[in-house]
Amino acid sequence: TFSPGQPDSVIPPSLARHGVDEWWDGLVSLRRKAGHPVAAIKDIAARHPREPLLLALSSDYLSAVGHDVVRARDALSDPDLLVLISAGSDKRGPLAESFLPCDSRFENMLGRGRTPLNARLLASVLASNRPGDLRISRLRGRYSALLEALPDASYPQREPAVDEDVQAFIRRGFLADASAS
Repeated sequence: TFSPGQPDSVIPPSLARHGVDEWWDGLVSLRRKAGHPVAAIKDIAARHPREPLLLALSSDYLSAVGHDVVRARDALSDPDLLVLISAGSDKRGPLAESFLPCDSRFENMLGRGRTPLNARLLASVLASNRPGDLRISRLRGRYSALLEALPDASYPQREPAVDEDVQAFIRRGFLADASAS
C-alpha cells in the first residue's frame, strides 16, 4: 500500500525519509529496464494522445503517481482529456483543473464505502456519458451540480471495541443462530 504507517506500506517506517513518489519512480525504472513499453502512466497518454485518460486514484496513490500524471497530461493532445477522480484528495496544485468534483457525498448515490467510492464514480461516469463527453470541461459542471444536490455522507458515531469484545459478539451470534454466516 502507499498508505504511510501500515505494516505493508511500500515505505516502511525505517525509510520514512523517502517518499512514495521515489518508490513509483523506482518501479517505473525497473519496468523500463525490463523492456516494458508501457512502464508509466505517461506512456499510456503518449501512445493515445487524442483519447481521454480517466484515472480513479486514492489520495495516497495520487501522492505516489502525481508527478507521472502531470507528465501524462502534458503528453495528451489536450489537457482537457485528463479526468481525475479522487475523493478525499487535495484538489489544488498542478492538477487542479483536471479533478472531477467529488467527495464522500457521492456515497448517497453510489453506495456506502469510502474505499470503493472512486472506482464506483468512475464506473458511473463511463456508464452515463458518451465517449466524446469524457473531457473534464464537459463533466465538471454536471458532477458539481450532482454533488451539490446530495446530502452529507455521515456515518453513525460508534464506540471502538477490543478484539475480545468482537469475538464474544460473534460467539453470541452463532449461539443465537447456528446458520449465521
